[in-house]
Amino acid sequence: MALDVLRGVALLGICAVHMPHFGLVDSGATEAPQQLGGAAMVATWITHALFLSRSFPLFATLFGAGLILQMQRIERAGGDFTRIYRRRLVWLGTFGVLHGTLLFSGDVLFLYSLCGALLFLCRRLPPRTLLIGSAVLLALGAVLGVVLQDPSSPSPSTTLDQPTWDEHEDITLQQIAGARDEQWDAFERKAYGEGPLRSTLLVNTASYLVWLLYGAMSSYDARVLAFFVLGAALMKLRAFDRTNERHHRLAGLVGLGIGVPVSAAAPWLRSGTDSGALPALVSGLGSLLVVAGYLGGFTWLANRAPRALPVRMLAAAGRLALTNYLLQSVLGNLLFRWFGFDLFEQLDHAELFAIAVAMFSCQALFSLLWLARWRMGPMEWLWRRLTYGDPRLRR
Repeated sequence: MALDVLRGVALLGICAVHMPHFGLVDSGATEAPQQLGGAAMVATWITHALFLSRSFPLFATLFGAGLILQMQRIERAGGDFTRIYRRRLVWLGTFGVLHGTLLFSGDVLFLYSLCGALLFLCRRLPPRTLLIGSAVLLALGAVLGVVLQDPSSPSPSTTLDQPTWDEHEDITLQQIAGARDEQWDAFERKAYGEGPLRSTLLVNTASYLVWLLYGAMSSYDARVLAFFVLGAALMKLRAFDRTNERHHRLAGLVGLGIGVPVSAAAPWLRSGTDSGALPALVSGLGSLLVVAGYLGGFTWLANRAPRALPVRMLAAAGRLALTNYLLQSVLGNLLFRWFGFDLFEQLDHAELFAIAVAMFSCQALFSLLWLARWRMGPMEWLWRRLTYGDPRLRR
């Protein structure tokens, strides 16, 4: 149950981080707290302190732990883990490409399928070796993060209000290929706020390809793989077992007690230094501590109070992790795109944060009710069917 609760926590954070990217242009979605005021500043500050660069490392850790758990279960049952896991990764990557091009350009499923393939090669290594490998990858990610850190965001120019193409014409592939950074907000306003569908898909696909390229050329992919490897090591060490309750409580108290203040301070350091190195290092340290705090604190909570309604709701959301992850993107499109409620650039960060919390709460309640009748979520069922054959959906 602890792994499901942790997945639920990660999904809450993912929803909070993604919502501004559905509701605002890219430059607006990535604004730092000190660039805002009032409730919007508070909402963005909370997101930076608790979720940004914290939720996906947690999610990646759980994917790595899940690989070892699946291997142990399948091999105990006498199954062919290699064939089964290969099929799972192929379909996970397929879901990721479809999700990234059609719904949300910040998809991580394709990257997770690649990291899963790399981790598969290391699945027989002892926990100590995996921990060392994870530490090396994290150190590499930290170095790359400092070296490649750009302390400034592209400043919108007058081109945003006066794009180089006729606003009444559709966006073409040639225009996207030749676009400058400062033109991208104008493209997003046209594609997501007005359409048509061809323009929406072109801009979304281009953004997705840029996201994949960014991950490969920055520290992001190395850090994701590091947390995959960490999750595998923790599962082999039986770190989530109830027998480690004292360590869970300690990790929760220390990780969150120190990590949250450190993470909360990181955005404000960025405005007070000419170099991006210090805030990058502080944010990285905060991320590690908060992830450790989540892993320990919520594992302790899941083991101590498994019948509590909030715990059961988080666990239910986590059991439907793939369904809920993709559903967040479906709902985000319906709320903010021109073909839905057309709320693009109509709400500020505080309102978007409130929508994210409300959306996840509804997802958690829906998941709890769904699992009262069905064994798994619809996307989990499809994934298992494509992997195993025809799994039973009803209880």
